[in-house]
Amino acid sequence: MERYREDIFERFTYRDNYNEEQISRVIIQIASALHWIHFKGYVHMDIQASNILFESRQSWQIKLTDFASAQKISHEIKQPLKPNLYWSSPEILRTDEKKTSITVQTDIWSLGVITFCLLSGFHPFASADDSDDEIKQSIIYQKCNPNLIQVQATEESLKFVTWALKKDPMRRMRTDEALTHRWLSMDRVMIRRRETVNYSSSRLRRTAILTANHIKDNPPSNDRFAGPLF
Repeated sequence: MERYREDIFERFTYRDNYNEEQISRVIIQIASALHWIHFKGYVHMDIQASNILFESRQSWQIKLTDFASAQKISHEIKQPLKPNLYWSSPEILRTDEKKTSITVQTDIWSLGVITFCLLSGFHPFASADDSDDEIKQSIIYQKCNPNLIQVQATEESLKFVTWALKKDPMRRMRTDEALTHRWLSMDRVMIRRRETVNYSSSRLRRTAILTANHIKDNPPSNDRFAGPLF
């Protein structure tokens, strides 16, 4: 059984600064892993920063872990018993007549939240003073605020994250669209632009603490291995 120690927030808060190229390098790997999982007929259901681990402190290769909540794709994907509020999609949290079915798009929402956190340093729908109910209402009803994202961010990154955080899962980005998005392009010009956009890790440290405190109250499965799901 493989063991990994450093999660995505730990990596990006280890130093004082990081750049957009490093963010995109991680996001494309997550999108690729989700594309494969969805192709195999499963939805992960628990994409969050603490479940994305690096192979080593020297490597930028990531692994998705904690498949305890994963489900076979069907017409009736079950509601998670204890969803992690910070990473849950609107369709998981809604209980009213406008509730829609849970699909693979719930994983894309979580990917969007991670991307937003890395680009802005803030959670798109939560702050330290918010109650769980306030966070839930924000996720369901409020649009993410692109103005929270640092001004130096590329236009492509803003388009990517706002598409991934569409409230309506039918309008939300799919994994194939994420993988072919201009922001994640390996075009030399785009790579260079991403490399020149730097972010301070100070705000992200506070968000990492905020989301980690929720994990302490709702511990994940002990089975956090990075081995194959299928």
